[in-house]
Amino acid sequence: MSAYYFLTLPGGSVDEIVFLNDLDLIETKGWYAAISKNISIPYLGLVYSLSILIGKVVALRLINVILLLLLLFYFYFRKLSKVGFTFLIFYISTVAYFYSGTNDTLFVFSLVVFLNEIRRAANKESYSVNLALLALFIAVFTRELYLVYLPVILIGLFIMVKVGINLNKRSWIPLALLAMFLFCNLPSLVSNGNLSYDRKLPPEEVHATWTQRQYLAQIMVNNGQLPNYYHPSWEQTDEYLKINGDKSLPDGILQGLFFDVSFTLKEFVKDLLHVFIYSSRGLGFILLICLGYLFLEILKNRSISLNLFSPGVALIMLIIFSLIIISYVEMRWLSPIFILLIAYYSDLIRVNKIHFLLKNINLFFFCILAGYGVFKILNRIY
Repeated sequence: MSAYYFLTLPGGSVDEIVFLNDLDLIETKGWYAAISKNISIPYLGLVYSLSILIGKVVALRLINVILLLLLLFYFYFRKLSKVGFTFLIFYISTVAYFYSGTNDTLFVFSLVVFLNEIRRAANKESYSVNLALLALFIAVFTRELYLVYLPVILIGLFIMVKVGINLNKRSWIPLALLAMFLFCNLPSLVSNGNLSYDRKLPPEEVHATWTQRQYLAQIMVNNGQLPNYYHPSWEQTDEYLKINGDKSLPDGILQGLFFDVSFTLKEFVKDLLHVFIYSSRGLGFILLICLGYLFLEILKNRSISLNLFSPGVALIMLIIFSLIIISYVEMRWLSPIFILLIAYYSDLIRVNKIHFLLKNINLFFFCILAGYGVFKILNRIY
C-alpha cells in the first residue's frame, strides 16, 4: 500500500530533477560529457537503457523497486528470521526516498550488503569476501557519502583481515568491477581530477557554499526566522555574507565543527535526539535496544568484542552525523545502519538476548505505528 502511494506521487521532486537532468545530458551530449560534468555512474548505468524504453521517471523508480526486491532476496538468502523480515519490510514501507528516482537506494542496498557480510564475519558465520567487496565498490562509486562512512568501512575491512580473507576463483569479479568503474571515471578524472559523483551545486553566480547555507539555516531556525528542516535561499545566504563578511559563516565541515564550539555541542545534542525520535517511526525501539545492549555488554565484559560490530558502528555513525551536520540529520543518510540493526536485533531475539517484556513492548509499538501508517496512507489515497 505504501509502495503504491510513494510510486504514484508526481515525478520531478528536487532530488529527482538532478537525475532527470543527468539522463537528458547523456541523451544530448553523450556519456563522456556527462561524466565530465559529474554524474552517478553506477546508478545511471542501470537506468539509462531502461529510460529509453519506458520513460525517465518510471525507469528511475523501477530500478529502485528492483533493488528493494534484491535486498529482500539477499536477506532471504542470508536466512534472516521471520521477525527480521517483518521489521525490514515495515521499515522500507515507511521510507519514501526508497521509491524516489534517486541513487539513495543503490547506495543503501550496496552498503547494507557490505556491512551485513562484515556482521556475519564478526559473528564467525560464513560470509562472502567477493560479495562484500563487490557491494563496497558499488557503494563507493555511487555516492560521495561513502566518505562519511569511511571509519566504519575501514573497521569492516580490518575485521575481514582479522577473520581471514579467503579468495577463490570468483575473486576476479569484484576486482574487474573496480577496474571498470575506474575506467568509466576517466573523463571526470581528466577534467576535474576526481571521481564522478552527482553534486547539487549552487548556481554559478552564487558565492556561498552548502556548508554556509546549512549553518545559516540553523542560526535562522534558532532565531525563529525559519521553520525546522528548511534552508534559506542562496540569495539570502549571499546577502548574509555580504552584510556580515565572508568569515561570518564557516566554509567546510572542519571549520563548521570549531567555528563556535558551544553552538556545535548544542546542535550535536539536538541532532542526536532528533535521530532517536524520528528513527522510531521506522525502527520502533530497535535503535535504543541495540545501543543499550552494546553498553551493557561493554560494562559487563570491560571490552568490545567483534560481535558488537553492528551496534558499535551504529553509535559511531550517529556521533559522526550529529557532529558534522549543523542543521538537521536526514534519516536516509543513516538507512544502511538502521537496516543493519534490524538484522542484528533479529539475531538478539533468536538467541534470547532480549527480555520478553522489552521485546513485546517493541512489538506493540510497531503495531501502533503500522495502524497509524495505514490510516494516514488511506486518507491520502482516498
